[in-house]
Amino acid sequence: MQTFLSSLMTYLTEADIALIREDLTFKRDASLRVNTLRTTDSEALKSLAALGIHPVAFPNIDHAYTITRDEEYTIKGNPIFNSGRIYLQSISSQIPALCMDLSPGMNVLDACAAPGSKTSQIMALMNGRGHLDALEPSPVRFSKLERTIYMLKVPNTDAHKMRFQDFHAQNPDKIYDRILLDVPCSGEGRLDTLDGEAVTISLHKHQAERSFELLSLAVGHLSKNGRIVFSTCTMHPIENEEVVARFLELHPEFQMVTIDHAFVAHLDRCSLKERVAAKFPKEVLEKSLRIRPSRKLEGFYVAVLERKK
Repeated sequence: MQTFLSSLMTYLTEADIALIREDLTFKRDASLRVNTLRTTDSEALKSLAALGIHPVAFPNIDHAYTITRDEEYTIKGNPIFNSGRIYLQSISSQIPALCMDLSPGMNVLDACAAPGSKTSQIMALMNGRGHLDALEPSPVRFSKLERTIYMLKVPNTDAHKMRFQDFHAQNPDKIYDRILLDVPCSGEGRLDTLDGEAVTISLHKHQAERSFELLSLAVGHLSKNGRIVFSTCTMHPIENEEVVARFLELHPEFQMVTIDHAFVAHLDRCSLKERVAAKFPKEVLEKSLRIRPSRKLEGFYVAVLERKK
């Protein structure tokens, strides 16, 4: 872990590093989302109270609650979880779908969908009305995606066991109102599960190239007034700001959208060192959302892209 912290020190501010060091001494809280496709908050909270569990609502995010790790273990063995009425999903993981500006009836693509947490959240945000294509090439992860869709009773959703590249080749003219690219990454934001010794600059660059390819593919599938949400669970700028800045340079018809939801004020944020930040356009720095790993949150990066009007 010391090697990993040394890596963070090359691009995050000293203040952020100090906060991360402090929070590493604590076990991160768990969190859940009430699946409104199956139940209501009041009914779910009533069932949890019967187990002696009293979740704490996360400010300004509907249906999102924090719980202790011990409470998480209790929930996993209970019918309220197995029936799909609640879903154990980190707060940070819920942010990208909330930034999609979804409405019932939209046509949506979740291009990196497994295990299905955001897939199910997207359809819940559309009140079960609309259509969603969910892609996942890995057989093991695709099984998890199918299980989530089944357990949470996610309607109007087609799961495809294929890469976005292959889906594009078979459906070159398919157009979407919203596209979520929660891309595979080095996972630096998940400190409780991270193998810090395995995270290298080569890995960052490899993941960044994959992400840029997916982002470029998404352009041809986006409607005129559509929106792409790009997200990772890592903090390294090579996989985040660098990918977005490169995309905007090649696609001047796109612009970033400020993420100004009320919940942003309650997130633990982090910033790049000045010399690192100087490499990126002002728009990318000001409109990116960087979430610092903390006692309540996983590290995450979110950028919202739209065609210029």
